[in-house]
Order: sequence, then C-alpha cells, then structure tokens
Amino acid sequence: MDITPNRPDAFSHQGVARDIACKMNRPFRSLSVDSLRGNNNQSLTINIENSDDCPRYIGGIIKNITVGPSPDWMVEKLKSIGQRSINNVVDISNYVLMEIGYPTHIFDLNTLAENKIFVRRANNGETITTIDENKQKLNDDNLLITDGKTPIALAGIMGGLNSAVTGDTNEVLVESAYFDPIVTRKSAKHLQMNTDASKRYERGVDPNSAEMAFHRVVSLLAEYAGGKLDSDIVDVYDKKITPNEITLTKSKMNLIIGFEVDDKEVDRILESLGFEYSKSNNEWQCFSPTYRPDIEREIDIIEEIARMIGYDNIPSDNNIYGQFRYDNPDPESNLKHIRQTLAGFGFYQVYANSLQNENEAALSGKTPVKMMNPLSSEMAYLRTSLIPGLLKKVDFNIKNGATDFRLYELANVHHKNGDTLDGIKEYKYLAGIIYGKEILDSVHSSAVDEGLFSLKGYLNGVFEAKYGMRIDLKKDDFPGFDYGQTVMINRQNVGVMGRLSNHWPKLLNLDIEDTYAFEINLEP
Repeated sequence: MDITPNRPDAFSHQGVARDIACKMNRPFRSLSVDSLRGNNNQSLTINIENSDDCPRYIGGIIKNITVGPSPDWMVEKLKSIGQRSINNVVDISNYVLMEIGYPTHIFDLNTLAENKIFVRRANNGETITTIDENKQKLNDDNLLITDGKTPIALAGIMGGLNSAVTGDTNEVLVESAYFDPIVTRKSAKHLQMNTDASKRYERGVDPNSAEMAFHRVVSLLAEYAGGKLDSDIVDVYDKKITPNEITLTKSKMNLIIGFEVDDKEVDRILESLGFEYSKSNNEWQCFSPTYRPDIEREIDIIEEIARMIGYDNIPSDNNIYGQFRYDNPDPESNLKHIRQTLAGFGFYQVYANSLQNENEAALSGKTPVKMMNPLSSEMAYLRTSLIPGLLKKVDFNIKNGATDFRLYELANVHHKNGDTLDGIKEYKYLAGIIYGKEILDSVHSSAVDEGLFSLKGYLNGVFEAKYGMRIDLKKDDFPGFDYGQTVMINRQNVGVMGRLSNHWPKLLNLDIEDTYAFEINLEP
C-alpha cells in the first residue's frame, strides 16, 4: 500500500483495518492484549534528559529467554510482506511493528553496564556502531539511548551492534517509547538512515499505544521464547500527550462537502475512526484519537467524513454557491483602466522576480522581508520597490538592440515594520520607466527626448483624464532619484516621480543612464 506521509496510523495492519471497517460499515475488532504485572526481582532505572525529546519511555526486564527459530505462522506472515526471519526474539519485535504500527526494541541485558537506561542528546563527535555494522558519527541533533555510560541505540532509528540480541542471549530489556517526530526526522536525515522505525516515529506514532505494544511484545516473548517478566514495568511519562479538542459544526460541514450529511452517518464515521465526541445544537464536540496526529482542525474532520462517504458519492451540482461573496467579486477590476491607458501611451507591461538579494531589496530604504528557506542568496528577500526590477529590464532591452521604450509593472511589494508577522505589510504598486525618445525623428516632426514633462503627461493621462482625480507634484528627496517629486493624488501622498540617479544602476552593475521613472502605491 502507498501511505501518505500524514497517516502514521495507517503504517500498520490494524490501522488499515480500521479504515476499511469504517469505509465498508463493518465492525472493527481492535487487538486485545492483556496487561501484565511486573515484580521487583530486578531493578530498572530510566532517566530522560529532556521530556520534549522523549515524552514517554516504557521498559522491563525479561529473563529465561531462549533464542531460536520463530513459529512457522510468524515466519510466513513476515515473509508475506518481504521481511526475512532472523530469530524468535527479533521477529516478535518486527511482527508487533507491522501488526499495530508501534516500534519497540529489545536489548541484550547482559551487554549493559547496569540495569539503567538514559535518554540524551549525543555529544558532537560521539560515535555508535549500529546493528547494520556501520559506524555513525553523531552530533547534538541525534538522540541516544545509553546504559548510563555507553551508547546502545539511536533513539527511534536503530539499535546498537554492541547490545543486539544473539544466540547466547538469555535476558533482555524490552523498550517501548515515544520519541519526538521532529527530533527523529532531523537525526535520521543527518545520518541518511531510513528505517521502519524512523518512518513511523518521524510521522508521529500514538504515544498512548506504547503500553499496548510493550505488553504485546512481552506476551509473545513468554509464549514463543519462554521469557518471564522479572522487573517492575517502568513507565516514565512526564509529559502527557492528550487528544485535540475540536468543534465540528453541521452548517460548515454541509457547506464544504456540498450536501447535507445525515447526523447518524456522521456519528457512525466518528465512532468507527475512534473519535470520542458529544453532540448538542448541531455541533459535535470531538476529541481526536492520539493515533491521528494529522487531525488538528475542524476542516480535518470534515475531510475524514467526506473521504468515508466517498468523493464519488457526493452529488454533482451545477449551481455556484459556497463561501463566495458577490458584493465585490473582482476587487482589482478597476485596474484594467490603468493597463489600457498605459498601453495606449506605448508602455509594455513587464513581470520581474519578486525575490531579490538583500542589497537590492534594501535600495528603497525600506526594511525587506527575509525568506525562511530561500532557494539562494539572490532570492532571499521580498522586494520593497518595483524600480530595481524595471532598471534590469531597461538594461536587458538596451543590450538587445532597443533604443526607445516605455515599461511598467503592476505588482505587490512588501515592507517590514518590527519583528512580528503583523509588521509585514503588502501593497499594490504601479511603477513605470521611460528611456530614449518620446517622439522619433521623421518627415513630420523632429525627435523629442523622454523627460520629466513626458512622465508628468503620462501620469495626468491615467489619473486625471481617465479617473478624474486631482494630481499634484511637490519637489522632495528620494532614494535613487537625483531629481524627485512627491506625487499627490486627491491630496494623498502616494508615490514619487522624477529622474533616476546613476547610483542605483551602478550598485546593480547596470550600464544605463538618463532614465525617468515613477512609483505609486495604489492602496489609497
């Protein structure tokens, strides 16, 4: 089966069976495991350095182990999914992993310095040889399990060779733990290791199934390896992980799915998938099962209901309705007049990259927004002005033989004020740049260069002639302009126009001069 990354519960036969039972409206019989009682013949100590890295760790000591071949039925089941039988002890751990989707590990107790388990981050340069006989060099991204002195396993990934079960093993320590998905993922990626255990841990196994997995492994060890629990069951669970509480409303569910879903069907699906819930006034107060870490919001529950109904069973509807509002269906429809008018003046619309390097994005004097995961240093910041992009387009056209042209861009810019997300503002800007001749030399007229009066004429043509707005200009100083004027439209300060200095082209390594430009914030 091809399991999507958001469904760790489906990385087991029991998890798949639960989905099939819900889909086919058949009863689901969860695996029944009897709880075992430990004794204090041997002591076991478990210490966890950081409960965020390892919220839960269950351990117990099993004596009288006889390592040998697995029963035929277990060998055949493992073989059917492409797994090779090793011995009864290792096979039991692998079998439970596939059966209920919970990774466990079994250590040879006699290889440990003491009956102690310590879970901690590795030290930089520390090493461990894993059971695949590869020596791994570690750093503090890796989470280790040690016996208090020596590393015995990479937490959530693979056991160590020095503590592996062999034919001489007669006492074991059974581990059933929950490791943080992010920590496991970083550790596995750093070491370039991808194991059955890490696949499940990094997606998020059910921390409240750790106890069930422990009892299942110990029961099978007792039945097929002669083992006997010889210590108390130590369960360190300092940081409890509880179900998400989510409110599901009938109106929103029906709106998104597209038709009215019967309440009884919703109840059936929620129960079949393991949700606890109470219902009142067309609302379900749901608690998502901890084996479904992907269920975080109301829309996630609605998706589960639609999935179980079947997308192909949702009736088609030719009507257009939903959360769409008709009072302002196209808020940018008025911008078409700007495009049409500028096209009439001979402007060509261009599209520049909205991602720039730090120096380019900061030319305007505004603080740029830094990308969290940039593709490169040249695309690490959102632009604060459209003019640097237009200057690059001018340089490109000149180098490709153009001598007279007008360009404009209508796009968004971002400014950052402060360190919070609320301080990031997005604005719709209009910028234009002119170069060369306004009127070419011909039998009818002499050539006229583009200049400030040309630029003012274009702005008047757009805002006064087309929109009937008042436009005023006032001389001022602006970054990038050696002669700039504030553009006032309906007495609002919205931008700048003027002659560009040679400073910005030099910083951008462009060989251009005598350019005139305007930039206007259209938001007001």
